Amino acid sequence: MPATTERIALGMYCICLNGTITADDLYAGRDGVEALATVDGIDRFVMMVDGTVMQQPLFDVPVYRHVITKRMMAILALNVSYSGMVIGNIVRQLVSIPVHFYDDRQQWMAEAARCYAACNQFHLNMQ
Repeated sequence: MPATTERIALGMYCICLNGTITADDLYAGRDGVEALATVDGIDRFVMMVDGTVMQQPLFDVPVYRHVITKRMMAILALNVSYSGMVIGNIVRQLVSIPVHFYDDRQQWMAEAARCYAACNQFHLNMQ
């Protein structure tokens, strides 16, 4: 399957992309991540994307915009190709959440944990 989902930690969910990606793959990945967050009782979460074995991203910016939900507080991508970063940077200009790219797995994981903790602290302070 070109897009699989996994729980990295509470509030940190990953779509692992494999091969050539289609719109249906992205929607299925989004739905899988949303389901994990719902099971965990999480209102907002960090979307992590692992592009390590992705061969070709989808070149359809409107699809990426529709994949993003209000529950996502940030998108952190690991090992995406240059073309994937170009698409991500275009999407970043169109959405209201941070989109960042990493080529180091440890840094990617640490930033996801930091981002989730910081956003949760912000929401606790707002209550």
